[in-house]
Amino acid sequence: MFNQYDIQVIVLAGGKSKRMLTGNSKVLQEINGEAIIKRDLKLLDQLGFTENTVIVLSFDNEKIKQEIATTGYRPIFVDQGIPLGTAHAVKMGLSSSGNSETTLVLYGDDSSLFKPQTIIDFVKFHVDSGSAMTLLTVTQNDINYLGYIKRNSAGQIVGIDGPSDTVNLLEKETVCGAFCFSTTWLRSHITKIKKNDFNGEYPLPGLIPLAALERKYPKSFKLKNHFEWTSVNTPEELERARNYQNMLLHGKN
Repeated sequence: MFNQYDIQVIVLAGGKSKRMLTGNSKVLQEINGEAIIKRDLKLLDQLGFTENTVIVLSFDNEKIKQEIATTGYRPIFVDQGIPLGTAHAVKMGLSSSGNSETTLVLYGDDSSLFKPQTIIDFVKFHVDSGSAMTLLTVTQNDINYLGYIKRNSAGQIVGIDGPSDTVNLLEKETVCGAFCFSTTWLRSHITKIKKNDFNGEYPLPGLIPLAALERKYPKSFKLKNHFEWTSVNTPEELERARNYQNMLLHGKN
């Protein structure tokens, strides 16, 4: 499906999630009897990605590889080592990826409900816009611990605000597990992200203010069906993902 685009994929699959309380990686949690990472790979297979896909690991590496081995899918694996955040994981992924014009980054734990057409439309929007960075977003007023998209007075995206900064927003838009980048721009900026003083990690959304400083304001592509995404960090969120999957199977919008 993506033959018309020069694109590579990086899947971030290193999340441990202590809040899940299972002792297993987030991508090994199951939605309707199937590991999340398998669902991710089915999505990528439907999109025609049999090459140019890198999966970045840092926890339960062998278990994840064994799970993937049963699918017949053969991605490139990269060990992040000490997990230092999503930007660090992307940097490690880039070290083993090619030089495609566009890089699609998926959060492995958050991407298993996306429909193939959603990702096709997202990538096409990014390529057609000529943007350095495009965010897949959704309006979800109850996901406030992730923070929300911050816009300037002209409506351009300039950063991510914490929950306390957005309590009065009528529409709260959050990034939902997928980014598209100009690969050249991504490679030249991934090392410029500042470390988060709270947890010592390098967050991928840290690229947003860097793009804004250059007046290359990131674009946003909003999900049409909010049932295609939920974060999966707790047992409650995992159950919500299972419920959303059932809703999607029954054609809910």
